[in-house]
Amino acid sequence: MILSRELSLEEIEEIRNQVPDMEIEIFVHGALCMAYSGRCLLSGYINKRDPNQGTCTNACRWEYNVQEGKEDDVGNIVHKYEPIPVQNVEPTLGIGAPTDKVFMIEEAQRPGEYMTAFEDEHGTYIMNSKDLRAIAHVERLTKMGVHSLKIEGRTKSFYYCARTAQVYRKAIDDAAAGKPFDTSLLETLEGLAHRGYTEGFLRRHTHDDYQNYEYGYSVSDRQPVCW
Repeated sequence: MILSRELSLEEIEEIRNQVPDMEIEIFVHGALCMAYSGRCLLSGYINKRDPNQGTCTNACRWEYNVQEGKEDDVGNIVHKYEPIPVQNVEPTLGIGAPTDKVFMIEEAQRPGEYMTAFEDEHGTYIMNSKDLRAIAHVERLTKMGVHSLKIEGRTKSFYYCARTAQVYRKAIDDAAAGKPFDTSLLETLEGLAHRGYTEGFLRRHTHDDYQNYEYGYSVSDRQPVCW
């Protein structure tokens, strides 16, 4: 059984105790989808590509421009200065408070194509998550009896997959041998392509610890020179 990324360490342990005979697998390293359990509607909406099949376009990390729109007489969202319908929505005139402003997003590589951006009291939902890195919790996870630790690799290079698996293999072997956690493993992972790291939902953090508000590309200070 592959557990959801949204579970905490305590919840994983509780599931392990409730079903001791079931093999349990969890994600410990790689990209975190902004939607729950990989149900990213943004990639599907723009490109018809499903994250759960390893084909996510990472549309949440693209560069967007914000354009101002307006609601016409029948409830369609149109560009404020270009009378072109952007998206048909349920008419809202006369329902609740009037809309003060309507915004649309325009992807940098698709000029002239506008998508409405709705906002509630929490803001918008096009965000940029940091990458999951749970290597510091490998010892606890192995003691729980988790059978398999999953590393994202479908869209990664051979170098990334091999190096990441090597690092986690060492962490598992050290935990099994009763050795203390080797902090140099964190430094090794820092050298691989990533968008900043977070523990995800394994432990509770403030919201800004999960997000990278500064850039959407991967950074790395090491590259393979041969295969």
